[in-house]
Amino acid sequence: MTQFIDPDLAIKMPVEEFAGHLIQMLKSGPKRFHPHNICCEVDRVYAQHPQKDEFKEAVMEAFGWMYSEGLIIIAPTDGINGWMQLSRRGKLVNSVSDITKFAQREILPKNFLHPVIAQEAAPIFRTGKYDSAVYEAFKQVEIAVKDASGLPLIGADLMKQAFTSKGTTGPLTDPSADGSEKEGIMFVFAGAIQLFRNATGHNNVLMEPRQAAALIIHASTLMYLVDERKEALKAPMAVP
Repeated sequence: MTQFIDPDLAIKMPVEEFAGHLIQMLKSGPKRFHPHNICCEVDRVYAQHPQKDEFKEAVMEAFGWMYSEGLIIIAPTDGINGWMQLSRRGKLVNSVSDITKFAQREILPKNFLHPVIAQEAAPIFRTGKYDSAVYEAFKQVEIAVKDASGLPLIGADLMKQAFTSKGTTGPLTDPSADGSEKEGIMFVFAGAIQLFRNATGHNNVLMEPRQAAALIIHASTLMYLVDERKEALKAPMAVP
């Protein structure tokens, strides 16, 4: 199996990157394959290589990762004997860079996302347009604050008025919080809009997927805080 990359390189690669190389190899071979047979091929081709066993472990680790990601499946015919094949998803991987991008897009944990963010920003993130996804996430925060507060403002001015900490209490201010907490939440919202939404809205920002995922989760946290204030405003006032 001459298409294997150098074992020394493969052992040092992240599992998803090595999996990308394996998929390209599998696409050029028979439809069905058996992981054990491929390990036997490693034994044959690299019989004298000092890291042969580590290489076989890397191969099997990559197969495990591909299976968990739905890139390979048990063969519908003869699967009982351990034969496998590429899934429809796996066949879409045309290069090593495709699979590394695919792995990066999976780092956004859907269970942490506010439903609106999951609907509006997460699909953009999965296309690889990370700055656009961050912009959309914080745009939804701005929309939520505007709707909940009823204020005819936008941007940081909206946040500062909605969560006013000094003087007149803003419509979304928590009256039970102390002064520093009120000021803190105002700065959190205003700063997020000024820094994250404005930067991604006015410029093309080169952004790493993990950075974008963290910001989208932060936007979700802000959305949940808005939801909490909306629910609190619906609650009946306590009678003294």
